[in-house]
Amino acid sequence: MVLLELAELEQAVRAYPFPDAETQPDTLHLNFLLSAPANPDLAALAAIQKDNERFSLIDQVFYLHAPEGIGRSKLAAQAEKRLGVAMIGRNWRTVCKLVELARSMTLPNAADR
Repeated sequence: MVLLELAELEQAVRAYPFPDAETQPDTLHLNFLLSAPANPDLAALAAIQKDNERFSLIDQVFYLHAPEGIGRSKLAAQAEKRLGVAMIGRNWRTVCKLVELARSMTLPNAADR
């Protein structure tokens, strides 16, 4: 389980490196890492990615665009092992919904009352 604050979710959404693919939200995935990887093997991931797949590691988020789905993606299957850190993934639509839900539940600051 990975517990994130609203600001962390919002930052992950803002940093998404493949905005051109947002029209296909089920193909976009954000994988939240439990910690920053010490020695991620990005070259090994690049070697197994399909021509139409893209990935990026930004801070503690592994972003993946897998147009054919993650069930058929060797890149998705090997990401956790090659990064050397446990992670939990959600698709773009789910992450955006979580941000929306968290914003609606945020309590006002005492100064705002």
